[in-house]
Amino acid sequence: RDIGSHSWRKGAQTKLNCGSTGGPTAAAACIRGGHSMGTNRDLYIMGEAASDQVCGRLLAGLPIHLAEFAVSYVDFISIDAADSLAGSVSQADQQQRQAELDAKVDDALESIFGKERLEANAQIRPLLRYGLASVLYHYKRGAYDELLKDSTSKVLPDSSPLRQSPVFSSPAIRELAEYAIISMPWDGNRRYFKEASGLPPHVIMFAYQKQLMESVEAIPQRIEQILDRRQMMSNMSVEDIAELIARGPRFQGIANDIRAVRESVAALAANGVRQGRTGQTANAAPAQNFRLLRQYRHASDGKERRVPPNWKFPNLSLQLTYQYWHCGNENEHLPPMKYLSNSDVNFLGKRAGTTLSEIRRVME
Repeated sequence: RDIGSHSWRKGAQTKLNCGSTGGPTAAAACIRGGHSMGTNRDLYIMGEAASDQVCGRLLAGLPIHLAEFAVSYVDFISIDAADSLAGSVSQADQQQRQAELDAKVDDALESIFGKERLEANAQIRPLLRYGLASVLYHYKRGAYDELLKDSTSKVLPDSSPLRQSPVFSSPAIRELAEYAIISMPWDGNRRYFKEASGLPPHVIMFAYQKQLMESVEAIPQRIEQILDRRQMMSNMSVEDIAELIARGPRFQGIANDIRAVRESVAALAANGVRQGRTGQTANAAPAQNFRLLRQYRHASDGKERRVPPNWKFPNLSLQLTYQYWHCGNENEHLPPMKYLSNSDVNFLGKRAGTTLSEIRRVME
């Protein structure tokens, strides 16, 4: 009873002003919260990006007393294991890979929000890109399957409609999770991100100290490598031989073949998402959907059905229902709803067959 709708606003202002001795100025907190500072201050003190972003970083829960306060946003960057196989990648190759990845991300956004809607609101596409990257980054780390404190419920319950959305049900979109990364000032990925703002001076010093510590810790390993390379009679070490092989044309060809196969598989998986959305092949299911057709034995009556005993009609929007109707849910191994019959859903109650017929009438 002591917590109301206004408590979030009070808590945020308390954290900005009193949560740390290294926080933003009172003027920055007032401007961020939309509070008046008096007639003269409101006239002469204007908000700037640096003070506004330090407020945003604090309210996001980042630790202002650690170097990790300088973490970047999440974005899709084309850095994968193929780079280590083929050796260093030229800037032109990196730009080409990034362009191909950006095209896959655009396809994913269109399958989630619709191409026409994105074209009508093109200014929010970067925000949706960062949002999708953030969701997939936490999905890759298993954050949504963790249990709540003192509870057996997951952070994102299995019954949540978000679990049925393309973000979780489409293999082509989930494969983008490996490219969703963050960066710290002391790692080598910082050059792929925009320049950070809203960093207090002491956080920048923490970041430089962190970079210096990692450089010092890497000295013994570097000395061992140098000593290993300078063997008697100038023989080549195992590391030298492996490096020459990895940089050779044959290994580079293998890396290119692996990358081509990976892109082909991703394109085939994404084909089902695009076809289901555009309705071009509504009468012919994509090949991968046949793998989802299986039988589940129900202990209540001993019959076999195409859905598990805990299945229920999804509570989704019209767009996601159309997606589920034609493509199913690859992640949960559920077939497209258009293949279900009344005998597959009659365990849900007397109106189950009627509900399925009503959905079929709308979808077809």
